[in-house]
Amino acid sequence: MKLRLAGTAMRSLRQALLRAARVAANIAQALRRAACAARRSAQARARIAGAVNAGASQAGWASRLSLTAVRPSGVARTTVLLLALVAAVASTETMPLTIPEGLLGAPAQVPEGRTIPAAGLALPGIGQGSVQAAYDPRTWTGDLTRYDAGGTVVWSAAAALPAAADRTLYTSHPQPDGTAPTVELREGAIPADLTARLSAAQVTALRTRPLGAIVHSIPAYAGPPVPDIAGQAYFDFLRRHAARPPTIYVAANDGYLHALDAATGAERWGYVPPPIFNILTTTRQPPRALFDGSATVADALAGTTWRTVLATGYGMSTRGLFALDVTDPLNFARGGGLLLSFSEADDKAMGHLLTAPAIARFKVGTSGGLPQYRTFIVTTSGINGDDPPALFLLPLDNPLRSAWRRNSNYYRLDATSAQGPLTQPALALSPDGSVAYAYAGDLAGNVWRFEFTGRPPWNRNVSRLFTARDASGQRQPITATPAIAHAQGGGYLILFGTGKWLEEQDTDPLTFAPQTLYAVRDSLDKPIRAVGSRNALAARQLRPSGDEFTLAGRPFDPTRAQGWFIDLPNSAQTGERVAAAPQLRDGTVIFSTLLPPAGAGQGPQSRVYAIDILSGLLPIVDGQPPHTGQRIDTGTAFPPLIALAGVDSGTATGIGRATGWHTWTFLTPGAASAPARTIKTSLPTQRLTWREIPNWQERHRAALQEEHDP
Repeated sequence: MKLRLAGTAMRSLRQALLRAARVAANIAQALRRAACAARRSAQARARIAGAVNAGASQAGWASRLSLTAVRPSGVARTTVLLLALVAAVASTETMPLTIPEGLLGAPAQVPEGRTIPAAGLALPGIGQGSVQAAYDPRTWTGDLTRYDAGGTVVWSAAAALPAAADRTLYTSHPQPDGTAPTVELREGAIPADLTARLSAAQVTALRTRPLGAIVHSIPAYAGPPVPDIAGQAYFDFLRRHAARPPTIYVAANDGYLHALDAATGAERWGYVPPPIFNILTTTRQPPRALFDGSATVADALAGTTWRTVLATGYGMSTRGLFALDVTDPLNFARGGGLLLSFSEADDKAMGHLLTAPAIARFKVGTSGGLPQYRTFIVTTSGINGDDPPALFLLPLDNPLRSAWRRNSNYYRLDATSAQGPLTQPALALSPDGSVAYAYAGDLAGNVWRFEFTGRPPWNRNVSRLFTARDASGQRQPITATPAIAHAQGGGYLILFGTGKWLEEQDTDPLTFAPQTLYAVRDSLDKPIRAVGSRNALAARQLRPSGDEFTLAGRPFDPTRAQGWFIDLPNSAQTGERVAAAPQLRDGTVIFSTLLPPAGAGQGPQSRVYAIDILSGLLPIVDGQPPHTGQRIDTGTAFPPLIALAGVDSGTATGIGRATGWHTWTFLTPGAASAPARTIKTSLPTQRLTWREIPNWQERHRAALQEEHDP
């Protein structure tokens, strides 16, 4: 009994300390912003002093002001130390991340007057080009542009938007019984006085350019169903929708999810979620985030019905997510409409979701000796959730009218020791296509494994696999979704990079720190066998070669190392970091890093590293230069745009084998969308010919008999 009371007291103390840490983080963040503002003010005064030749005394006063702001004395210094102490006790080593609700845009340092490139999408198929978003921070308007493989503009969504009276716009209308039928929004259906107010001068810029800023939202593409799922029900679904026209979905800060014709850029329809509908008339300056989450689209079995489902968070607008039935993009109003809605009102751990959730199938038990499955939307709790970071599983077959009840009609797996928000998870699938494991990182450099064996709610199946620390032992934040590959000797390699690009302070050179690319093996032992430190990994070194790098290191031995790591060169000085999920292509992992602007009037840049997944060294491909780390002049914190440019199957040998390759192009974000870099990846060796052997079965048996009867 005493032990139980002591445990309860310790949990209460920890929760109190966590709350205090959040308060401390908010105050510390305000102090940091004040310090940054003071430094900028001091720098401005120094420039003015130099311009008017006011003398060294004014410049010295400006310098002293800057030092006073950075290193407060007296009561201010004591306050900062106390806040830091509370935060350290509660969170061990990492201050909680808190970003103001409604904040529009991650830190972006670009020369004034330039359009800011945002996320993009490489279209499926060879030579199909890409679609790329951009926004203007002066007017907070945006555009989505499609480019062909050579960088020529195919269409502009902003230019293709029809007049307001000709647009098809929808929302969902929540009813007392919990349902939310789809309703159409009609131009001219509101009173004249309200129309006059909405047309006032403070929103003129937004009304002259209807498409709002696309800041965080990564476009999603949906074409006809793909025949990669077994079963008669899915085959019937595929046949019914085989002619479905390709559609691109993107959220914008006009409050709408836009469904665009992939061929022309014309808007098929727009949808404003109910929580956003109530804040559409906000005229705050600078404008608040209205809708900047990223969507995922997948074919999914919701109960007994196959649908094409779109799931997305709201971004920094409000906490939560929703799902729509987009099976027929030409007749959205006739479909299932709003399938699911979940917010902090349903679970206080739910935060702001900037990156796309996943849609996946889980094995939930057996019936009559047969496995039973359910389809869930999978997401972590995001930014600013009130409870410990967690992984959510929200079933698609839960009726919209049903109230959410934890461990009854949804599941939440808490990572109680995690620091800051978790990344969106990477999912490892079983042979039957159900999720077996999920992996996510946190701000303290921890990699967490969620195991889905047995029956739900899986609450006790959360373990720490690894903690990323630099050479001096300092923790390295993980903010981008990892990638998963099969490891030599069994298990998985979890591939991720470290770095953070979420807050304004992340642009300050004083916060720059060493960052690293990692591949860490999970052997799938039970209980989990954690990888103790980077000492258990094989070290690789990036060595300068012109403006690029070679990779050095011993041949990889899976019996001696549990993975590999690569420190980004001089990242503590340059600020280079990983802020986007790595991409896997044919045995190669591709990391995209972000380098903050090196000087005034410059924009951020990126580097692209193509690395062999298993060895951590350079891929060996004929005709491929032995370098990596190619520089791209326009940098973003989004995944790299990698488009398939060509396929070469190679020449068959005498026994019918050949090694071919894919050619991939990295597309430069922004208006200049011509291919920036090209790499090749080896194709797996495949059988190109076959030869019939008559009576093979009889010959095989005879050979076995000869072995046993010498």
